[in-house]
Amino acid sequence: MTNPAAPVQIGHKPTVGVNSEFFYHMALSTDGQTLITTGEVAGGAADPVRLWNVSNPGAIMLTSNVFSPGGAVPHQVTIAGKYAYTKRS
Repeated sequence: MTNPAAPVQIGHKPTVGVNSEFFYHMALSTDGQTLITTGEVAGGAADPVRLWNVSNPGAIMLTSNVFSPGGAVPHQVTIAGKYAYTKRS
């Protein structure tokens, strides 16, 4: 961000209405190409960890869903090196 007083939106991927999901934890890969999100669907059900290709902010694409074992709701995604970690609730 070159000017924090005047941010500019460069990309947007609507998800409202898709399983009534919302994302609340996100991490960007060190190369800036992949965004990893965690979230929930309406009613608090587990939502998969999602990997998004954000290399072109004008055409953000979902590339993968990773489901947590046992139906746990993943939280607080963190990237360390080439690995992503989440906290289970």
